[in-house]
Amino acid sequence: MSVEDLLVISTAHLSDATCSYLENTNHMDWPAVGGPFGNIGFIFHVDETIADGGETAPGDLTAIFRYAADRGYFRVLLDNCGDPVNGLRIYRDR
Repeated sequence: MSVEDLLVISTAHLSDATCSYLENTNHMDWPAVGGPFGNIGFIFHVDETIADGGETAPGDLTAIFRYAADRGYFRVLLDNCGDPVNGLRIYRDR
Protein backbone atom coordinates (compact mmCIF):
# COMPACT_ATOMS: atom_id res chain seq x y z
CA MET A 1 0.00 0.00 0.00
CA SER A 2 1.23 3.51 -0.73
CA VAL A 3 0.27 7.10 -0.08
CA GLU A 4 -1.60 7.13 -3.40
CA ASP A 5 -4.04 4.62 -1.93
CA LEU A 6 -5.54 7.46 0.14
CA LEU A 7 -7.74 10.03 -1.59
CA VAL A 8 -8.02 13.27 0.41
CA ILE A 9 -10.94 15.50 -0.56
CA SER A 10 -13.12 18.18 0.97
CA THR A 11 -16.04 17.47 3.29
CA ALA A 12 -17.90 19.93 1.03
CA HIS A 13 -18.74 16.85 -1.05
CA LEU A 14 -20.99 15.64 1.81
CA SER A 15 -24.46 17.05 2.32
CA ASP A 16 -25.48 18.53 5.67
CA ALA A 17 -27.72 15.49 6.22
CA THR A 18 -24.87 13.03 5.65
CA CYS A 19 -22.48 15.02 7.87
CA SER A 20 -25.09 15.10 10.62
CA TYR A 21 -25.67 11.35 10.25
CA LEU A 22 -21.94 10.60 10.45
CA GLU A 23 -21.42 12.92 13.42
CA ASN A 24 -24.39 11.54 15.39
CA THR A 25 -24.16 7.83 14.58
CA ASN A 26 -21.68 5.41 16.11
CA HIS A 27 -19.14 4.58 13.40
CA MET A 28 -19.84 0.88 13.98
CA ASP A 29 -23.31 1.58 12.50
CA TRP A 30 -22.05 3.44 9.42
CA PRO A 31 -22.74 1.80 6.04
CA ALA A 32 -19.00 1.24 5.46
CA VAL A 33 -15.87 0.70 7.55
CA GLY A 34 -14.66 4.07 8.75
CA GLY A 35 -14.67 6.55 11.54
CA PRO A 36 -14.28 10.14 12.55
CA PHE A 37 -10.95 11.75 11.73
CA GLY A 38 -10.47 13.87 14.83
CA ASN A 39 -12.75 16.87 14.57
CA ILE A 40 -11.82 17.67 10.96
CA GLY A 41 -13.58 14.98 8.97
CA PHE A 42 -14.13 11.29 8.28
CA ILE A 43 -12.07 8.42 6.94
CA PHE A 44 -13.44 5.40 5.09
CA HIS A 45 -12.38 2.20 3.43
CA VAL A 46 -13.80 2.51 -0.09
CA ASP A 47 -16.58 -0.06 -0.21
CA GLU A 48 -16.96 -1.16 -3.83
CA THR A 49 -20.31 -2.82 -3.10
CA ILE A 50 -21.67 0.58 -2.07
CA ALA A 51 -19.88 2.26 -4.99
CA ASP A 52 -21.67 -0.12 -7.36
CA GLY A 53 -25.07 0.55 -5.74
CA GLY A 54 -25.31 -2.91 -4.16
CA GLU A 55 -25.67 -1.59 -0.60
CA THR A 56 -27.68 1.29 0.77
CA ALA A 57 -25.77 4.43 1.70
CA PRO A 58 -26.41 8.15 1.35
CA GLY A 59 -26.18 9.15 -2.31
CA ASP A 60 -23.34 11.60 -1.76
CA LEU A 61 -21.25 8.96 0.01
CA THR A 62 -22.01 6.45 -2.75
CA ALA A 63 -20.80 8.97 -5.35
CA ILE A 64 -17.59 9.58 -3.38
CA PHE A 65 -16.91 5.84 -3.18
CA ARG A 66 -17.55 5.46 -6.92
CA TYR A 67 -15.21 8.37 -7.67
CA ALA A 68 -12.48 6.86 -5.45
CA ALA A 69 -12.91 3.29 -6.75
CA ASP A 70 -12.79 4.45 -10.37
CA ARG A 71 -9.41 6.01 -9.67
CA GLY A 72 -7.96 3.03 -7.77
CA TYR A 73 -8.15 4.38 -4.23
CA PHE A 74 -8.79 2.05 -1.30
CA ARG A 75 -9.33 4.71 1.36
CA VAL A 76 -10.83 8.18 1.35
CA LEU A 77 -10.30 10.97 3.87
CA LEU A 78 -12.97 13.65 3.83
CA ASP A 79 -11.18 16.58 5.42
CA ASN A 80 -12.55 20.05 6.27
CA CYS A 81 -9.29 21.44 4.82
CA GLY A 82 -9.26 19.11 1.81
CA ASP A 83 -9.65 20.41 -1.70
CA PRO A 84 -12.84 19.92 -3.70
CA VAL A 85 -12.42 17.78 -6.80
CA ASN A 86 -13.98 18.05 -10.24
CA GLY A 87 -16.57 15.37 -10.87
CA LEU A 88 -18.23 15.40 -7.45
CA ARG A 89 -21.09 17.64 -6.40
CA ILE A 90 -20.35 20.37 -3.86
CA TYR A 91 -23.09 20.54 -1.26
CA ARG A 92 -21.85 23.26 1.07
CA ASP A 93 -18.96 25.41 2.19
CA ARG A 94 -16.24 23.54 4.00
